[in-house]
Amino acid sequence: MPQDVTAQALERQGLVLLAARLAYSGNLTDEQIAQRVQRSRKTVNTWKQTDIYKRETARLAEIARTQNANVLLRSRDYRLEKLQDRHDRLLQVIEARARHPELRRVPGGKTGALVLEPRTVAGERVLVAKFDAALFREVRDLERQAAEECGQYGEASEDAGRRGSVRLSEALLIYREIVRSKRGSD
Repeated sequence: MPQDVTAQALERQGLVLLAARLAYSGNLTDEQIAQRVQRSRKTVNTWKQTDIYKRETARLAEIARTQNANVLLRSRDYRLEKLQDRHDRLLQVIEARARHPELRRVPGGKTGALVLEPRTVAGERVLVAKFDAALFREVRDLERQAAEECGQYGEASEDAGRRGSVRLSEALLIYREIVRSKRGSD
């Protein structure tokens, strides 16, 4: 007889776990769950009050949170890597301009902040050095986006903004350290 009791308890436990999983999926009503586990709706509602049911739904919720966090981390990491790549390419443009022989002779030309634009002056084509605001706006926007991704920009970090801007490379390093620490704690 004790083996029958154990078998019945195990069967009941299995049905409670199945009911918890079906309920957590959110696709079935209590009536449909009761039909699937071949019990009454009242029994399923009673099971909802048991520790095993509550632990299983909590376990499933934690698994879902972890999976969602991992997806978010991977997508954030991907976005930061792409931001870093674009930022590096823009800095290469700035550095190349700073080495350009014609720009080096112009005041401010060694900074890489200037671009040569062809103009016609008195019927003659000349190159005019001009500050490339669009390029620097793009660099600034990339840095801001990286800081936002890392939670270092906005209301919570207004005082940090007064101290100086966060470099994209610094933001990426901070973010990677956060990812490593989160992965290590899982």
